[in-house]
Amino acid sequence: MITNHVLSKTDFDKFRQFIENRSGVYIGDSKQTSFKMNLDTRMHALGILDYDAYYSFIINNDAGRKEFEELLDLLLIKETFFFRDERQLKTL
Repeated sequence: MITNHVLSKTDFDKFRQFIENRSGVYIGDSKQTSFKMNLDTRMHALGILDYDAYYSFIINNDAGRKEFEELLDLLLIKETFFFRDERQLKTL
């Protein structure tokens, strides 16, 4: 599986900056643990063993653009429902 089990702050910042630059999505420090789990999921699916190799893959490989979208799918909540919290609406 993954040999680099620790996602360093430097690695996290590198991925976070790339994602923000490419998609406009900012990932806060409080999301580092869940972000790592999502990275590990995608890396395992591709058989990539460390974070540097995965980063290199998504920025340098032709298939990296599609892989970047796969990673974003894991990171983002795509469903929104404006009226999901009835109590808040009643308060308004």
